[in-house]
Amino acid sequence: MKEQYTFISLTEAHEKIKHDCFRSRKYAVLTADDGYKSLLSILPWLNEQKIPITLFVNPRYWDGLSWSEINEEQSRRVKSDVDMLTEVCPDLYLTREQLQQIASSPLVTLGLHGYEHFDATKMSLSEFTDNVQQCRDSICDMEGYVPYMAYTWGRHNGSTDSILRKLNIVPVLVNGTDNYNNSDYIDRVAIDGKRL
Repeated sequence: MKEQYTFISLTEAHEKIKHDCFRSRKYAVLTADDGYKSLLSILPWLNEQKIPITLFVNPRYWDGLSWSEINEEQSRRVKSDVDMLTEVCPDLYLTREQLQQIASSPLVTLGLHGYEHFDATKMSLSEFTDNVQQCRDSICDMEGYVPYMAYTWGRHNGSTDSILRKLNIVPVLVNGTDNYNNSDYIDRVAIDGKRL
């Protein structure tokens, strides 16, 4: 990919999209969701290659204190009597301390992915607002924080978008064709080079 694309940070991509910069080359933006510990195996290589990455995290799962329903479902398929708290969580998610250390790199930025990994369109507006604020409050003091939010599974609606705007948070990596025409979003179509 490095032969075909110039890797830039999501923040740089956002600036280029906002200012409709003329694209003289192809760009790529690397992101990772959820804050899995498996990131520790790839980050040294990304740092060596000088490839920036944005991590969209769910603070509720830090330190192995809780887990996403999707992880529980996957684990139970492998072993039906799995104890998520003792057998899975400690090895699955980054700790807050690990995340702070990772975020100290100038190549790493941190964004919001919800306090918990829930479908924004299935929450009440007050639940969604609380969830986003909890997530923001958990990471806003960390080095590398940017006010971007990647909706879980890309699911959103006009109400969730309105709440993010009121909180001065930019929705990113939103799915669907409706966001292609919305300049407030950073969408996958923009990032893959069709608008950048």
